[in-house]
Amino acid sequence: MFNKLYESDNENNHIKHGLVDDREKQIMQEFKNTSVKHWSLIKYEVIVLLFCLVVGISYALEKGEFLKSIHSILSNNNSSIVKEESKNETVTDDDNKNSDKDNSTIVNEIDVAKKFISILNSKDIESFKQMVSPSGLIVIRNFVSGNSARGNDIRNIYSAEEIPENLQLPINDEEAIDMTKLFPTSIKNSSEEIQHLRIKEKNFNFKDTVNGAVLGPSTSEVWELCGEIQRVTDNKTDSIPLIYILGDDEFALSEAERDFNTGTWAVFEKVDNRFYLRALLDFR
Repeated sequence: MFNKLYESDNENNHIKHGLVDDREKQIMQEFKNTSVKHWSLIKYEVIVLLFCLVVGISYALEKGEFLKSIHSILSNNNSSIVKEESKNETVTDDDNKNSDKDNSTIVNEIDVAKKFISILNSKDIESFKQMVSPSGLIVIRNFVSGNSARGNDIRNIYSAEEIPENLQLPINDEEAIDMTKLFPTSIKNSSEEIQHLRIKEKNFNFKDTVNGAVLGPSTSEVWELCGEIQRVTDNKTDSIPLIYILGDDEFALSEAERDFNTGTWAVFEKVDNRFYLRALLDFR
């Protein structure tokens, strides 16, 4: 009986095992079929991509040649236009260089004026002496609205070594000239930009030298020139202080009242491509 049961179990196991083998074979076959299909799709996609790549490269090359042709045509046209315009324009490289020079000069002049104000504010005597012109510093104080009641007109010239440590120029029997008080508005507003105007046809062109006579221009001519400079720019600005760019070799910092042509001026001249303080004018 036990033998029969054992044989029956073996038969069942063989049957089950056979079914499992058949199922595995079926699964493997399905996997192979699926893999073949997927591989076929992949090959198809690769072929399509390669085809698109070839077409794209060909198109790009053709388009590049087309763009080169357009660029060549436009370049020729632009060259013709530039040549035609150049016939009608008078601007040259020299003009551009001069323009750049003018801009850089203005910046330099403003920087010099700011440095001068800073020196007065800090009472830096050594820096002040370095700023004085090699030809000397002309100092003019003129009571243009009347002399007898307030003092005498003064015109002196000082070398850098003669400038006192306190920046106050002593005058016999007269009030000393305190250079640190000549430009109070400039010192007060030292952090602000100073407006500037260019006047090419006006300049002071002082001739006086240390230990020499007054060679010109005369004090009255200097005062009249200050008035002329202000009238030229009368409608342009009421700013105080103001920097006047006078040609290429001079500029002036001014705190002047136009109505009466009074106020103070600091005149700078260029020597060896550097600006120096040439004159201080105080018209009262």
